[in-house]
Amino acid sequence: METGDEREDQLYIFENVPERKDIFPGYTAREVTIIGVCTLVALVVILFNIFLWFNAVIFFLAALMVVGPFLSLRLNSASENFYDIIRIMRKHGKSQKVYYYQYYDSIKEVSLDANQRK
Repeated sequence: METGDEREDQLYIFENVPERKDIFPGYTAREVTIIGVCTLVALVVILFNIFLWFNAVIFFLAALMVVGPFLSLRLNSASENFYDIIRIMRKHGKSQKVYYYQYYDSIKEVSLDANQRK
């Protein structure tokens, strides 16, 4: 049996992992495509707004359509963007089991379910 001092940890090398190709630092072709489509839609909305309505709220929404993807597709320190984090949370949230507890209040001598306690 090996002890911690005698054992040599081997380097684990990942295999068949595609190389990440960034067009801009932190943005792959997928993110750049999403940002480009949102920008084109925002430009069309702005053009319609200028010639038909000229409403300030629509200008604000069009600006959000351009700025929103930049902020949400930006990578964090774990190389995950906002959409990947939400997808992972939904995937693992469905796998979590829900346990119902019963609480006992010794002062009031009342037993409460978890749904009743607030």
